[in-house]
Amino acid sequence: MNKKPVPKINTNSITVVEWKDAQCDSDWGEIEPPELAKVITAGFLISENKEAICIGSTWADPHANARIHIPKAWISSRRTVNIKKDESDEDRD
Repeated sequence: MNKKPVPKINTNSITVVEWKDAQCDSDWGEIEPPELAKVITAGFLISENKEAICIGSTWADPHANARIHIPKAWISSRRTVNIKKDESDEDRD
């Protein structure tokens, strides 16, 4: 059996994505104008292609957990945040 190569995950940074998602309800209520949910997702960038990105909240080489695939067309902003420990952080452990 051929195994897929494990992607190289940058665990020195996280990706923060602001995006809009569908919103629904299931109760008897007043009719309101349609709105999209404003969502913020943060985690490790697991993979991406021209259509979507995959963010995972947990990484344990070679596995990722709590992954979400977000269409790039839904993303309003995206930034990378450095979380790498520096030497002064290691002295506190």
